[in-house]
Amino acid sequence: MKQEILKRDNFTCKKCGFRGKETELEIHHIIPKFEGGKDMIENLVTLCSICHKHAPDKGIEFKKYLKEKIDWKILDTFRKSDYSISRRTKKGMANTVKKENIFLKLQKVIN
Repeated sequence: MKQEILKRDNFTCKKCGFRGKETELEIHHIIPKFEGGKDMIENLVTLCSICHKHAPDKGIEFKKYLKEKIDWKILDTFRKSDYSISRRTKKGMANTVKKENIFLKLQKVIN
């Protein structure tokens, strides 16, 4: 179903107009499930990861949110920042694991 929604929306965020790859786009319920919304094509919309992250949970608020258009170019700075933070976080985590492994090996040698 995700592919159908992405194709229908031309792989474009309905909030900011960002056109991206499938991995950069999310599918969002217009009326959320907890308000009785269904997993139906007419209740789903394509959003970029940034717009999806900030989308309200309630259906009425989401409809207002969707009408407030924003230029994807403005959000592109944040999109790039999110990617770089993610890369740095992963690199930092990998370095921490390496240091802990070295520490554990040294402890075994000492004991």
